[in-house]
Parts: sequence; C-alpha cells; structure tokens
Amino acid sequence: LTREFGGVPDKNGYIVGDEFLNSKDTPLLVFVNARSGPQQGHVLITQLRRLLNPIQVWDLADGGPEKILESFSIMSKFRILVCGGDGTVSWIIGALEKMAM
Repeated sequence: LTREFGGVPDKNGYIVGDEFLNSKDTPLLVFVNARSGPQQGHVLITQLRRLLNPIQVWDLADGGPEKILESFSIMSKFRILVCGGDGTVSWIIGALEKMAM
C-alpha cells in the first residue's frame, strides 16, 4: 500500500503530503471537542468522518491537537475548522503558535 501510493507513514502512522493533492485542493483538518456545548460532538464526528477522510477529523477527547498538527505540518497549505467553544478555539490557536505554524 505504501509503495503503491508512494508515501511513507510519519511517526504517527499517517501518510499525508502535497503529492496526493491536485494543485487546486486545500485539505481541511477538523478538530471536534465532543465535550463542548450541547454534547452533539459525537454525532458531528460521525457525520464528518463519512464526508471526509477519517484522519481529517480529530476528536480532541482522543488527545491534544499537536499529534495531528505535526502530521499535517508537511502540507504546503491546509485549512482548520474548530468545533467547540471559545476554550477549544484558544487551545488550537495556542498549539498552532507553539508549533510556529
């Protein structure tokens, strides 16, 4: 599988990179805090994982954002969607600043 697609898994086990994209594509990385708000996060995660590649949807209950941000940092560009409250947004922004992204 790795040889067929030409990618090598990173230390987190993900194979991501610009070589898998068309020049017009901009990947979306989604962070969901299922514990925030009216507790609809699990439904949202399920729906988003059906629409996107499951590695693009990160449940913050499974760990902080640093691991997946590190994997996506090799991309020349990507967008981030944060689903949660003000604290969740601050958490992600703090992680981005810490990683100088």
